[in-house]
Amino acid sequence: PDSRFVVPDTPLPLGALGALDGEGTLTIGALELKNGQKITGVTAKVTSADTKTGLDFAAKSALGGSLTGQIDMDARRADSPAVRLQIAAQELDLPKLAAAAGIQRDIRGGKVRAIVDISGRGTTPHAVASTMSARAIGHGTMKSRMKPMMMPAIPSFACGVMLTPFHS
Repeated sequence: PDSRFVVPDTPLPLGALGALDGEGTLTIGALELKNGQKITGVTAKVTSADTKTGLDFAAKSALGGSLTGQIDMDARRADSPAVRLQIAAQELDLPKLAAAAGIQRDIRGGKVRAIVDISGRGTTPHAVASTMSARAIGHGTMKSRMKPMMMPAIPSFACGVMLTPFHS
């Protein structure tokens, strides 16, 4: 993968969307992030029909809190498929979130609640991110030595965390 980007520029697995028609569920006890943190109590439900796929997911314990979400992909336009990601996070630990994003700053304390709704088009996560429109509502408290100019970078790092944190 191209390391120049926070959000990867590797192709999304779109070819399978046209071949799949059905639904399934998956339960995972624990996932380990690249930095060693664990996400536990993971559930997912996949539905797919006519090149449209949906994934509903939840994690009972993720980065000190919990989260639920949904990813929808519509590949009827193969050259520019639509992707939508919605996430609701409760009581995430800000230092753990920053560490998962590769941010190495002295962040002490802080819990985050957020609702994120991202839509875009493209054949890679980077292409989707470059065309995306997003709405994010967050609430949290933070004690940090982070420079104020770094604050706008946090949403893009959070997007990268959601797309690339897992071991291969």
